[in-house]
Amino acid sequence: MTEVARPGGRRTEVEVSQLPEVAALATELTKLFKGLEIPQQQYAVRVAMDKSTVSRYLNGRRVPTQDFIDRLFVELERNRGAAITQEARLTIRRMRMIALKVTDPQTFELEDLRDQVDRSHRRIKQLMRQQEALELLLDHKEEDAKNYRDQLEILRSDWIVENREKEASALEVSIENERIKEEKKNLQQEIEELKDQLSELADQRIDAEERCAELEERLAQAEVALAEHLAKQPDSSFPFTPTDLAHITFEAYSEERFHDAARMLSLAAVHFSPTEIANLFERIRHKRPVDSIRLLDDAIRFGSINSSASIAEAVVPARSSRTSWLYGNIPELLAASLANSKSTAEFKQLHDLWGNGGPYYPILRKSLVLWSEHADPGAVFNILTMLRKRKDTTNAVHVLHKCGERSEVDVAELVHLHTAAELSDDASILIYLWASLNLPGDPTSERTIRRAAGRLRRTYAARHPDDWHGQNNDS
Repeated sequence: MTEVARPGGRRTEVEVSQLPEVAALATELTKLFKGLEIPQQQYAVRVAMDKSTVSRYLNGRRVPTQDFIDRLFVELERNRGAAITQEARLTIRRMRMIALKVTDPQTFELEDLRDQVDRSHRRIKQLMRQQEALELLLDHKEEDAKNYRDQLEILRSDWIVENREKEASALEVSIENERIKEEKKNLQQEIEELKDQLSELADQRIDAEERCAELEERLAQAEVALAEHLAKQPDSSFPFTPTDLAHITFEAYSEERFHDAARMLSLAAVHFSPTEIANLFERIRHKRPVDSIRLLDDAIRFGSINSSASIAEAVVPARSSRTSWLYGNIPELLAASLANSKSTAEFKQLHDLWGNGGPYYPILRKSLVLWSEHADPGAVFNILTMLRKRKDTTNAVHVLHKCGERSEVDVAELVHLHTAAELSDDASILIYLWASLNLPGDPTSERTIRRAAGRLRRTYAARHPDDWHGQNNDS
């Protein structure tokens, strides 16, 4: 077999298509596909795939995934009204693995190990079922043996009691006794054989489990190795530029293939760099403003905090952070996406990047305020503690004021945390803010503040009776 490959690089699609193993697989898949009696473009729409990907798989320019083949079988069975034979499935699967071996050895090794692990698990389940059957059979045999022992005891008792009156039947009793003894002996032998089989089966199961554990370890190592290898390679799994994606999106909408447009934009959010996200955003925001916002939201939700910050910096470099825009303010939309998708630890990282002022400080402030509306009170307290340590009074005040608008239970929790940390000034601010929104009367009066403090303290005590030790004062 002659392999066509570029030295030191990955094969191009043309080179892949010239490999006989790949060509043989493509030929068989094309024969199967013709059974659907529909064009490739219609099939691509049906299975929500890009038509160029379907074409590459069927033309032999790329080895298809097993999911693609399985879905093709499903569509063929639906069209024919009959099931694909297991033999045909196995033949195509073997051809795919052979093609994969010559085009991508690492992925082949990974999938082969997965197959071996699956077979090991199936073997273990089979051995477990056999073991359960043998144990059940052994229980029946031992029950039979007990019955025979009981019968022997009954015979002996009857023979002793009736010996004098039935001396003539002694021979019959003896013969019956010998028969039962023989059956008992045979049964005991069967029991011993079953125990030997059960012991051997248990050993086989142990060996199978050890083999499975070894395969799973090799699989994990292979996955790590492949991930490291792919990390060093250019990403060819999503071979589109922002220009391509904009064109594909507009074309999909013009043909009313809305789900295809949404899917491609979601893939772009995962695969594109922050610069490419910003480029695509600029290309589609005038014609598809809502989709452009979803693109940013997906990219921020799917990406790391560093990637999210880079996206924001790429999208808002030449604009003031307060510039208005159709469907809202871009910085505020970015802040909302950050608030809805990032953790406490990630906000601390974001503060490292934007916390010293600058054009993105307003986005940081807005995202912290929005986040503090729904975050766990303990997490909010941790962020407030971080802001105080870093002397970021502006953000701390904004977050604290937003917390004063939260529910009675949440404010009670926050007041307790601040009081326990001896931050009485911030606790007092929270009490005042909550009282001004929820209690009648002047929130600045000592009487109103004392009422608010007492009510919040009782609310916390009702939810945490074991943690509450009370305080003598009311404020």
